[in-house]
Amino acid sequence: MNSRHDAPRPAPDGGARGPRTNRAGREALGLGVLANLCALVPVIGDLITVPISLLAIGLGAWGVHRADRGLVDGSVAATAGIVLGVLALFLVAAIFLVVEI
Repeated sequence: MNSRHDAPRPAPDGGARGPRTNRAGREALGLGVLANLCALVPVIGDLITVPISLLAIGLGAWGVHRADRGLVDGSVAATAGIVLGVLALFLVAAIFLVVEI
C-alpha cells in the first residue's frame, strides 16, 4: 500500500532527504524512563505510571513500525521505550501485590 506519505519529502533545496530521526522512539524512551521513576513512588505509581507506560508502549510500537517501513532512522530507542513501559507496568503490579497482600 503506497501513499504519498511513504516516500521521504524532498529537501527545500531540491535534494533528496534520507530517513528522518525517530521522534516517536525518543519520546517513548523518555516516557519509559519517567514511568519507571514514578513507579517507585507508591501513591503516584497507581495514578500516573499506568497511563505514562501505556503511552510509552504505544509510541514505541509506532516508532518501531515507522522504522520498519523505512520512514525514520533506527528503532533502538523505540524498542527501549516499549521495554521500559512494560517494566514500569510490571513494577506497579508487583508493588501493588506486595502492599495489598
